[in-house]
Amino acid sequence: MKHLKLLLAICLVSIVLQFAKATDYYVSNGGNDSNSGLSLSSAFLTLEHASDIVIAGDNVFVADGNYVGFDHRGASGTAGSPITFKALGNNVRIVQSGPVRDDGINIEGTDFIVIDGFISNNMPGSGNGIRVVLANNCVIRNCTCDGNAERGIFTGFTDDILIENNVCTNAIDEHGIYVSNSSDRPIIRYNTCYGNNNIGIHMNADASIGGDGIISDAKVYNNIIYNNGGGAGINMDGLQNPVVYNNLIYNNHYSQGIALFQQDGAIVTNGAKIFNNTIVVPSDGRWGILLKNGANQNTEIYNNIIINQHAWRGCIAAESTSQLSCDYNILNDKMSASGDGSTISLSAWQALGFDGNSQLANGESFIFVAPGADYQLLPTGQAVDAGTNLVSSLVMDDLLGVARPNGSGFDIGAYELVTSFASPLLDVRLLLEGPLNVGNATMYDSLRRFGILPLLDPYSGTFTPSDPSILNTLPIVDWVWVELRDADFPTTQIASQAALLLTNGSVISVDGLPIDFGISPGNYFLFVKHRNHLAVMSPQPLSFVGGQTTVFDFSAQNSFQGTGAGSMEVATGVWALYMGDGQEDPSGYDISVNDKLLWNTQNGNFLKYLNGDFNMDGDINGLDNILLSPNFGVFSGVPK
Repeated sequence: MKHLKLLLAICLVSIVLQFAKATDYYVSNGGNDSNSGLSLSSAFLTLEHASDIVIAGDNVFVADGNYVGFDHRGASGTAGSPITFKALGNNVRIVQSGPVRDDGINIEGTDFIVIDGFISNNMPGSGNGIRVVLANNCVIRNCTCDGNAERGIFTGFTDDILIENNVCTNAIDEHGIYVSNSSDRPIIRYNTCYGNNNIGIHMNADASIGGDGIISDAKVYNNIIYNNGGGAGINMDGLQNPVVYNNLIYNNHYSQGIALFQQDGAIVTNGAKIFNNTIVVPSDGRWGILLKNGANQNTEIYNNIIINQHAWRGCIAAESTSQLSCDYNILNDKMSASGDGSTISLSAWQALGFDGNSQLANGESFIFVAPGADYQLLPTGQAVDAGTNLVSSLVMDDLLGVARPNGSGFDIGAYELVTSFASPLLDVRLLLEGPLNVGNATMYDSLRRFGILPLLDPYSGTFTPSDPSILNTLPIVDWVWVELRDADFPTTQIASQAALLLTNGSVISVDGLPIDFGISPGNYFLFVKHRNHLAVMSPQPLSFVGGQTTVFDFSAQNSFQGTGAGSMEVATGVWALYMGDGQEDPSGYDISVNDKLLWNTQNGNFLKYLNGDFNMDGDINGLDNILLSPNFGVFSGVPK
């Protein structure tokens, strides 16, 4: 009796901790702010109401529809428990400014906030699509901001902001993305900015507003910036040690491609690393890269394609050249060692000690697949294998995620040529806690032996063994779901398929062979989930090489942890996926009261393929509940 009371007490504490961890709220057009907000059927009506009540760790999931914007100035999240506002579909539209300002979404004076998947267009007056100020460690991702009065995305005094995978277009007054004031360590990546009245991506440390007037250690990479109206594709005022690489910048009018200067910032931008960008300046543009006096200090310019169609302006203009390093670029015959206003030939520039290994550009049609539309490289073009590996500590893949180098050397420009290749293969091994025999680190295949394994996978319902007899002839434990995810954006799925898990932990394709995703060589995170165990992801991206097999063993090491759990160490040096996540939640992967309720509804079933059978013996009974209890409250840090 004492043991039973202790077990019940542990379960009760676990349930309390689970509910304390986070609350998922829902907002929909059919909701009501007097509802609980705890499900779509009892959703809130307004985003502002949800914003008013959230605390650290909470998630707000928003159904497709049209919404009034919101102004969040309340609770902050934490490093391990951010507050997240996330669109559930692809059509969550902010169609009216929030209650305080003209912006669609305003985050102010609060840290660790995530904005994910919103469309915020046509904000009037002085409105931005999304505004984040006096707020550190925030994330803006997967959003669309079009036709807003001021800017698409605006931030100020926002240390460690991450702005990724957004589309910011047609800002009426200013820029696509604007990071301002002393916002240190911003990351701006995977965004598309076009049609804006002024600059594509603008960074201005603006000392007059306060702070030190310096933006330190900015990272700006893998963005596409075109058809903007003035200033520069990427503008940097008052930055220290920015890195700018793998950006495609073209057809920006009355603009530099990249500008380094001092106007409002406390210092002139300096210490920049400008690598592997493709910059094409139109006839009404200005310089490819402009360095005002002092911007040359400790600045490196390698592996860039810089084409300028202007009548006399050219590729690189530096008012001073002391401590400037530039080489292995493809350039027109127009340079300047005295800034805007005069040019010298490439050979004269080289005589000054610069770009000794750089090339005079051939016509664009001899470099690019389709100039003006597709700036990937021609196989026979001069950029292929012509770059330097001096960039390798930063530039490990290209704008599309293709690993660099893909040939005998780094390609020049934002794209790496993908030559013909045999697909990389995957050999992955893992163990599930539920059916595990810890003594010999193998798993029982009871579901197969009882004949209740389904022919169709339980995840997508589209994969089936090419030879159904392998369900009888191979020791298959169950189906698993395997994904490759983007190395820099691990919520983005690159490829996926259902696969079969064998008793020794090997995972094979439905053909009984190593897994072949048919993907390009590159670096990817490996993600695996099982229908009633906690999902796992490799701790770091893995290298996939054409024609070779990448091997990864989840059972020999802990998996990705992030802010949660990775895998369970079931014996010294032996790791398994936590048993118990049978009810997948939209907010993430966790073992919660929902899984307990699932067991309750399925308890008593025998010889059924059900998620409540946590030890996978074909019998849902009290043992499954007992085995579930120690894992109660465990949650994964793997991004959803």
